[in-house]
Amino acid sequence: MDYPITLPEDHPEADLRNKTATLRVTVKSIKRRKLPELDAAFAKTMDLDSVEELKEDLRKQILRAKEKEARRDMAQAVLERIENDNPIPLPEGLVTANEKENLDKLRTRMLMDGMDAAAVDAELAKHQKESRPAVERAPAGQVRPGARRRPGEDLRHRGRESRSGSSRWRAARATTRRRCGRSSRARA
Repeated sequence: MDYPITLPEDHPEADLRNKTATLRVTVKSIKRRKLPELDAAFAKTMDLDSVEELKEDLRKQILRAKEKEARRDMAQAVLERIENDNPIPLPEGLVTANEKENLDKLRTRMLMDGMDAAAVDAELAKHQKESRPAVERAPAGQVRPGARRRPGEDLRHRGRESRSGSSRWRAARATTRRRCGRSSRARA
């Protein structure tokens, strides 16, 4: 089967814009899923004795999932209400870092989509005016700049030490245990 299509005006390849192309499709097979019969044999495959037990088990699973979803939605609503009723001004450094990170991500996306550098710079200039107020209005929990390198930190070694293997973490753990009256060898 052949399908003629016209390529869009904004196609990344300039020489292909507004050209007509043909898509050739070959159907190799058509499959239909066959569902098993809802009977005692099927219930046994689920380690249940009867169809009624299977239905009851499914009902309980659905009920648990709905209750979990309701609790999650309620907790989210409470957090949003707290954030809205108690705005926390974000530190200037965090706002600036997040704004830069967002613009860098947008630049990368546009360049990967095939935009030329001049068009990307023009588009970023438009977005830059809107970016800062958007970051400042965002709830504090949503503003998280990516991992930042501390001055003098060698990124090649970051993440190689596990938390339990880190000498700084072990020292902090030992200090905490001494303050709590436990030895560094004792397990709580």
